[in-house]
Amino acid sequence: MSAGRAAGSGHAVSRSNRLSALRTASVIAAALLLAIPARAGGGSSAGDAGGAAARQSWALSIVEGRLRSTFHDVSHLAPAELALLVAKNAGRVVLLDVRGADEFAVSRIAGAVHVDPDIRSASEVEKIAGDLKGKIVVAYCAIGLRSSQLIVRIGQALKEKGLAELHNLEGGAFRWRNERRPLVGPRGPTNAIHPYSLLWRQFLLDDPGE
Repeated sequence: MSAGRAAGSGHAVSRSNRLSALRTASVIAAALLLAIPARAGGGSSAGDAGGAAARQSWALSIVEGRLRSTFHDVSHLAPAELALLVAKNAGRVVLLDVRGADEFAVSRIAGAVHVDPDIRSASEVEKIAGDLKGKIVVAYCAIGLRSSQLIVRIGQALKEKGLAELHNLEGGAFRWRNERRPLVGPRGPTNAIHPYSLLWRQFLLDDPGE
């Protein structure tokens, strides 16, 4: 095996190991949320809600930290940064929802277009999202894993389409919703969101709008 192929193989193994560690950290964080009782005593309902929010924010931040470490070559935007970006660049921001069709059907960030998580071609993305030249593209999924993988897989090809910027939404749709930012569903504004799985459901606040 040549040195180049060996290096490439080593990079693939390293990436695989980091993804495995990320998935493990996600499972641990969600399991810890299940293990920590929602109420430690007879506190007020407001205190209970605040404690739940703090636990979920902490657990999701563990996953976000792992994502930043694993995908260190990807630009990650916090929800507040995305909201500001959209406000200042009307018409230039393209949101790619990199979740399953069933997830997208429940709710999405307003204006987002759905792309399959396994899409392999920048041209396929452009067929769905339109001309990307000069656009600011932000990809998101539930927590940021699938959207980061998409950027790593076809990010360079997307940049060759002439787009201005390419980012991943940190914390994904889960963090966006937990921060009470707007989502839209088939009937308009909604707080509903697909939980992806029963385990991942632990990262979501029950009633973020209350």
